[in-house]
Amino acid sequence: MGDERYANDGQYTVQGVVTAFRVVEAVHNLDGAGTTELADQLDLSKGAVHKHLKTLEQLGYLVRRDDAYHVGLRFLNLGLDARRRSDLYSVARSSVETLAGNAGERAFLVVAEAEEAVVLYSVDEGSYDAGGTEGKRLPLQTSVPGRAILAHRPDLQSDDITSEQKSALRQIRDQGYALGTEPSLGVSSRCIAAPIVDLEDRAVAALCVIGTSGSLSGKRFEEDVTGLVFSEAKTIEAHLLSA
Repeated sequence: MGDERYANDGQYTVQGVVTAFRVVEAVHNLDGAGTTELADQLDLSKGAVHKHLKTLEQLGYLVRRDDAYHVGLRFLNLGLDARRRSDLYSVARSSVETLAGNAGERAFLVVAEAEEAVVLYSVDEGSYDAGGTEGKRLPLQTSVPGRAILAHRPDLQSDDITSEQKSALRQIRDQGYALGTEPSLGVSSRCIAAPIVDLEDRAVAALCVIGTSGSLSGKRFEEDVTGLVFSEAKTIEAHLLSA
């Protein structure tokens, strides 16, 4: 419903697959739902929704509890396996853990995927609660980690980016990190993100720290923790380039 990801280009889209994933994501967003609620939410017939729900249940991707369908743990297996196969995750995991410990805050690794920034790994050593951070998808152009990644992309000259955005991204590229509030990960949160770049100086990920406006402020925010993030990001880059 209004999600451009589901637009049918008339060439490669299999509408049944699109509908199945719309159902799954609606079940997730509603934290469990029944046939009638989903039909209303997705503007589909109850018969069509029922067929998709039963099929997804039989395959183990949805489970039924108390007359409502919920996302099943089969997705957990797929996601964890995809992360395990990531070279970046293998290389960066220890740095994320080190950063969280040294900063005394939540540290996380974000990767660029399909024009979004996805939290691949997260470790919490602070009091900031960003529950369910792993797997969260953040917008590239407006999130702090996303801007750190975009600043090291060759498409910085794209017409889709305004002059003001380009100027801000150039500043991030020059200083080597991005700072700011991060509403997509919670109210009153502050975030520091440093890009992780490949041999072509193109950002493939970002290393970040997030905390409250109280725990991350002044010199600690702008210098101390920022230096820790920048240093560990460079450590990850060195390991990637030598792998």
